[in-house]
Amino acid sequence: FKDAVQEIVNRAGWSSGNALATILVDDGGNFRFHSYDTGTPAQLTVTYTVSGGGGDPPPDPVPDSGDYSGGVMITGDGDLSGGGPYIDVFTVERVDDANGWDAPPTVTPRVRLGRLDGVLGGARGEWGIAGGVDLNNADSTTAQYFVASDTGLWLQNLSLRMFKDAKQTINISPDGTVGFGKDVTTNLGTGFRYTPDNGNVIMGAYSPGKVHAAWRGLEEKFGIWRNISSGVDDPIFVFDKDGNNTIGGWLNIGTSGGIYQGTGTPDSPTKGLKIYNSGGQGRISFFDGNETMRLSADDGLSFMAINGSNIKTSLTFVGRGYDTTLRPYGGLSSYTDYNSIYYDHVDKIYLWMGSGHVYGEAGARVYLTRAYNAGPPPPWGYNNLDIKVGLEAGDAKFELSPTYGTYAKLIAASLFIPDGGVAAGYSNIPNMGKGVYASDLRNGSNPAFVWQDTSNIGHGMTSIADTRTYANLRKHDNTNGGIK
Repeated sequence: FKDAVQEIVNRAGWSSGNALATILVDDGGNFRFHSYDTGTPAQLTVTYTVSGGGGDPPPDPVPDSGDYSGGVMITGDGDLSGGGPYIDVFTVERVDDANGWDAPPTVTPRVRLGRLDGVLGGARGEWGIAGGVDLNNADSTTAQYFVASDTGLWLQNLSLRMFKDAKQTINISPDGTVGFGKDVTTNLGTGFRYTPDNGNVIMGAYSPGKVHAAWRGLEEKFGIWRNISSGVDDPIFVFDKDGNNTIGGWLNIGTSGGIYQGTGTPDSPTKGLKIYNSGGQGRISFFDGNETMRLSADDGLSFMAINGSNIKTSLTFVGRGYDTTLRPYGGLSSYTDYNSIYYDHVDKIYLWMGSGHVYGEAGARVYLTRAYNAGPPPPWGYNNLDIKVGLEAGDAKFELSPTYGTYAKLIAASLFIPDGGVAAGYSNIPNMGKGVYASDLRNGSNPAFVWQDTSNIGHGMTSIADTRTYANLRKHDNTNGGIK
């Protein structure tokens, strides 16, 4: 073996201190070489002499205490099941004095290329490269290393950084912090960041005056904010976990969009609220099986009855009572009754006060009703049409209707005039005193006050010249009058 070493030393360019590597190859099973850390290392003893002849002495091969030296070890193992070949780069810390080592050196593997068995204290059946502060340190909290092998890339307590020119564009830290952008060392240059401590994900530059989208993990909110200053943001559009959403400005949906809340679909709603554009007109519609109410620029406020059921829709005015509870003060109601005794349909509109927003309930109302049986709708008309306009308070009513002719009708009520009188037949309003009943006698109809029993007169007051007429106070002719 010395001849092979001498051959290398004798080459031109060789100088003292050069590194020399040897490759030992199994020649067919007669012997096997083992690495220095297997427990049965091969030993090579070299005996040499320094050529004399003056000049500077060779340098001291032993550095001062605490200095590092290093080396490269190449191993070859034909039995791949036992580990396989690899190249190690290691450092040696020498603890010595001028006379040599005082203690065994500390050998620290820094890089391994090849079979990675034994790296980090594990039986890693991988091929690749590993590098780090100490490949013998398997402590997950203090070790710092990377492994690139046929199973992937592994970084332990190291950051992954990428650069474009002199600016860092990607940073992935061991704690899970992630940043991407033109320059991730600044907030303005970071386009995406994730912070695991608070679970925040920010997309966009986080800088005063800039808009960014974010998921705020601890707050469980997602939205768009405008940064005002460090840690202070103005919400633009924010959703939270409880559905309490915030819009910080105008919401422009567009002509083909809208807002829908309820069941069914926006195109076929069943129940709920829909805000949308119809033919260039904005609409707000309410649905309960069908559209029941609509507010639009062209139709105003409309109440739509659903065929075959009673619909009660109202515009209600609500205020707080003396005990601070909310109470309805009054309103405007629309009611379609399909279960009337005498008619197929009865349409009713009420201006009401108190609880009387539906026909039959207590309260004061001004009402308009239209009753009809099945027939063509307007403008062609209805069959058996009956229209009434009335005032109602409890059971008492005052009604006007074409079916009453020229009469007004009091129902379950009396006429009480505490501070005035009654005037009839006048073209102009007369001066009336309290308790005065006046009739203008200048026309030819001979107006009168008539007391009559109509029990045997089927047509009621249409005729007063009957034996059932008990009294008649009237002008009999141009010269005579009195009680008849």
